[in-house]
Amino acid sequence: TGSFGGEIDNLQAQLRSVVLPELRARVSDIAFGVGRFEDFPVEPFGTATDRPFRLLTAITTQENLVTSAVASLDQPLGNGADIPESGAEALYQIATGEGFPGLVPELAGPAPGGGSLGGAGFRSDALRVVVHVTDAPSHTPADYGRAVSGAHSLDEAIEAMNALGIRGLGISSGEAARGDLERVAIGTGAVADPEDGVCRTGVGGTSRAPVSGRCPLVFDVNPDGTGLATVVVDAIADLLATVQYEEVWGETDDALGFVRHIEAIDADPMADVTLADLRPTDEVDDTFQGVRPGTRLRFRAVLRNELIPPADYDQYFNLTLRVVGDGVTLLTRTLRVLVPRGRLERDAGAAADAGAMEMDAGPNDAGAADAGADGG
Repeated sequence: TGSFGGEIDNLQAQLRSVVLPELRARVSDIAFGVGRFEDFPVEPFGTATDRPFRLLTAITTQENLVTSAVASLDQPLGNGADIPESGAEALYQIATGEGFPGLVPELAGPAPGGGSLGGAGFRSDALRVVVHVTDAPSHTPADYGRAVSGAHSLDEAIEAMNALGIRGLGISSGEAARGDLERVAIGTGAVADPEDGVCRTGVGGTSRAPVSGRCPLVFDVNPDGTGLATVVVDAIADLLATVQYEEVWGETDDALGFVRHIEAIDADPMADVTLADLRPTDEVDDTFQGVRPGTRLRFRAVLRNELIPPADYDQYFNLTLRVVGDGVTLLTRTLRVLVPRGRLERDAGAAADAGAMEMDAGPNDAGAADAGADGG
């Protein structure tokens, strides 16, 4: 909206020189989406041209699409009328793609980056992040009353984000927005431990007090927007440094029973990572616990054929192996299994060891990150 002109100018000026290259240097497979929001076009909340959310580009690795989307953020600026805006509705639409009749279309088809999750086309094998940049708090559904039926609350937005594993980072231009941004960050697990008892999330890295002993990843920026581009980069970098997968394990779609188990072997670095026997409890360590992004994990899939008899020709079968972290697929590999030709009368029904294969997985190395920025 009109109060956000300085922030938009800063982001436009430094998108190609700061934001995109510095984030890509940290996460080579990063993809971006861009959206904007003002409010519902109902007085006294917004004017006729305002919208609760607009997706300017779905998640993509094509930097020209991201640049064009950011360039359009002030073409034109919205109105927004009163001070609170539709930030909660925007987050809900990003997470769900549900649409809002007559105002917000549903996400149609896969995004340019190949993803189809939520309302921005997040990729299934990526760490999913929304960078919520705003100077205004969010309206509640009760604010709208009968004027807007079906608006969503901040709690509903947080629930939808968690259902898709989206972390919500906040960038607050002024104090008015910080309370809601902190709720989203805490509610979606975008938090860090204090440093020397304080959070370095104020303007220019100055200190702020922790919230319930943690630092919500909500960063202050000057009201005129100076420094916004650098703060966007720092926010995502801080998230990558603090995110921890509680559990990472391997799984397969093996309907023919070739895979006896997928074993967790070791991690690099191994510090603070532990091995556990959880899936199932069969005296084989199958799960890594306490894994930070950038850690390389090694799995071993042990195979045995007890179902497919040999034939007079080689038989090939494809299996999909997945590495999963806290319910999110981090890495997918296809394994081709050969059952060699043999003599049916001699070998039928006999079991044969197919051996073992090892698979490396690096969360945020083999994985990816999807970042969507929206502001109002």
